[in-house]
Formats: sequence, structure tokens, C-alpha cells
Amino acid sequence: MAIRNFELDKKIINAANKEFLKEGFTKASLRRIAQKAGITTGALYTRYKNKDELFCSLVSDVCKKFDEQFTYLMPLFYTAIENKSIDKYVQIVHLETQNILSLMYSNYDACILLLNCSKGSSVENWFEQTIQRIITEAQQFYYSFLGDSINKKALELIIVAQFSVYKQVIQNGYSKEEAESCLEVVSQFFDSGWKMIMDDVDFYGE
Repeated sequence: MAIRNFELDKKIINAANKEFLKEGFTKASLRRIAQKAGITTGALYTRYKNKDELFCSLVSDVCKKFDEQFTYLMPLFYTAIENKSIDKYVQIVHLETQNILSLMYSNYDACILLLNCSKGSSVENWFEQTIQRIITEAQQFYYSFLGDSINKKALELIIVAQFSVYKQVIQNGYSKEEAESCLEVVSQFFDSGWKMIMDDVDFYGE
């Protein structure tokens, strides 16, 4: 059994990362990636069956980390709602912002690939699909807890707007410091909005 050459794997990953960042998924060339890695195209195909599989290997880890983060945070939001603690809810929104920013900027190239360079790949719609999953889950919870007093469609628009901010800071090339500064202002805006919504739906039962 042949021993896998992990140094070669690193060369392929580095070459692929540079190629996809420069050209995007659609225009990227496996031939150029192989040349930059110092191997034949055939050798590249022994490791990755196609361009999509290679691209996905570069972003799969950050996708998993995002999913884990949302899985961790969502129950905290629901507990705050069940306990009728808007202050706790706002704290969790801030925690979410800090955690997602940290995740994005510690995996910056992968996020650029995922959000700016993935058109034509199987993960092209990953962000939208992830947000839709969060929206569906949130709508079900809020509706079961607050009933008809909350507008499902309005809730969807709010969640899309709130999460789109994260996508925008990456797509617009903000530095981490710029993103932190902007999101501090945006968070204050959404804090007031969530408090108003909870007041309107008689969140406190007063």
C-alpha cells in the first residue's frame, strides 16, 4: 500500500487556494493548479475526482465550524425567549457577533472562497441555504411561543438582514477592525429593534 505524500497534499491545497482566490471557481483551471503544485493533472485526479471536490475540500472545514456555531447559539436564544429575558437575548446577539467575526477572520481565505469565489460550485448557495435553515427553525420556535402576535414574514426579513451583514463585511473586504467597528453600530440598531418587537408582541406579559 502506497504511503500518502502529505507534503504534496499541502502543495496542492496551497496552489488550489491561490488559483480559486484569483480566478473564482468557474474560471479556475485544474491544469494550472497541477502545474503550480509540481504534479501532473493525472496525479491531481488521483486525489480529487473533479474541480468541485477540490474546491469543497478548501471550504468544508469552515462550513462545519459555522454549522457548529449556529447549533451552539440557537438554543441560547430560545432559552432567553422562554425566560422572557430580552437583556439576555441581546447579550447572546452580541456573543453571536463576536464568535462569527472571530470565526470569519481566523478562516479568512476560506470565507472569501465561500462567499466571493464559489459561483458554479456545489456550495454556491451555502450561505443562503444556511440562513434559510435558521429562518425556518426560528419561525417555528417563535410562532409556537409567541403565536400569531409575531409576523413570520417580517421575522424572516429581519433575520436575513441581520445575517447578511456578516456576508457583506467579507465581500467588501473589510479588515477585522473595520468589521468590528461597523458591527458594533449595527448591533446597537438591532438591539433596539428586537426590544421593540418584544414589546409589540407583549413579550413580558404585562
